[in-house]
Amino acid sequence: MAGYPSRVRRVLRTAPWSRNRLMRRSDRIEGVIRLFVLLVLVAAIPIGVGCGSAAAAHAAARIAAQNSGKSAVTATIAADPIVLPVDQRVPVVQPATTVTWTANGHPNTATIDVPTGAKKDDTLRIWVDPSGRQTWPPRSVHDARTHGIEIGMLILAAICTGALILFRAAEWLLARRRSAAWDRDWSRVIRRRTTDW
Repeated sequence: MAGYPSRVRRVLRTAPWSRNRLMRRSDRIEGVIRLFVLLVLVAAIPIGVGCGSAAAAHAAARIAAQNSGKSAVTATIAADPIVLPVDQRVPVVQPATTVTWTANGHPNTATIDVPTGAKKDDTLRIWVDPSGRQTWPPRSVHDARTHGIEIGMLILAAICTGALILFRAAEWLLARRRSAAWDRDWSRVIRRRTTDW
C-alpha cells in the first residue's frame, strides 16, 4: 500500500474540474466557491494597500492645510499654576493657569495646562492659529501614515470577513441540501424495503 495521498493530491481530487465520478454537484459548487473566496482574499491585499495609500495621501494633504496657518508664539504665565483634581479618584492632574501672549499685534489670554514646576512670569511656547487664538500643535506626517495603515487594514479585514462569511453561508446551505438529499434517499430505501417484505 502506497500510503495516504498527499494534501496537494487530495485538494486536486476535490477541485471542481476533477473527473472524479464520486463528486456530487454540490461538491463541485463548493469547490468553485472556495476558488472564488481565495481569489477575493488575494485581491483584497492590493485593494487594502490602494485604499490605505489614498487615505494616507488625503490625510497628509489635510494635515498640511491645517498646519499651514499655525505658528509658535511665546506665552507668559500670568498667575501661579493651581492643581485642581478632576475627581476624588484621580488626585493628581496637570497644573493649569492663565497665560498671555501677543499675536498679530493683539494681546490674548487663555487658561491652559502648564508643565509641573512652572510659576508666574515663566515663559512657554504655544501654538496659535492665523487669528491668534491658541490651537493644538501641528500634527506630523506620521499621523497621516498611521491613518492610511488603519484604513488599509480595516478594508482588508472587511473584505476578508465578508468573503469568509459568504463561504460559511454557502457551505451551510450546501450541507443542508446534501442532508435533505440523504433523507430523501434513505426514505426511498426504507419504503422499498418495507414494501418488498
